[in-house]
Amino acid sequence: MIHDLVREALRNAAANGDQERLRAMSLAEQAADLHECDALLEKFKFKQVFDALCDVLLETEVAYFLNKMQLERRKHRLLDPVHAIRFALSTDEGLEFLRSWNEGDWKMCAYCWPEWKVFE
Repeated sequence: MIHDLVREALRNAAANGDQERLRAMSLAEQAADLHECDALLEKFKFKQVFDALCDVLLETEVAYFLNKMQLERRKHRLLDPVHAIRFALSTDEGLEFLRSWNEGDWKMCAYCWPEWKVFE
C-alpha cells in the first residue's frame, strides 16, 4: 500500500513539474518532502516512506537510484562488489556484466541482466 502511495506521489510531482526539484534533493530529503506534502504518507513513519521510495525508484529508475545512492555514499547490495562478482559468476556474460557494473552503467546492467536486481 505505501509503495502505491509513493508511486502516486511521484507521478503527481512529475505532473506538477516538481520532478526536477525533487531530483535535486538527496533521497532522504525527497522522502521527507513526500512525507510532509502528502496527507496519506504522513500517516506512516519517515523510515517507511524512505524505504518505499528506495524500492519504487529501484523498480522504476534503477540507474538514477543507484547513481544517487553512490553519490550519497549509501550502501546497497547492488553496489556491493561481492554481490556483482557472485552474479557475474552465475551468468554466461559475466565479464560483460562486470564491465558495465564497473563503469556504473546501471541502466545496461538492469536491461541486459534483469535478474541481477533479484539475485541472491
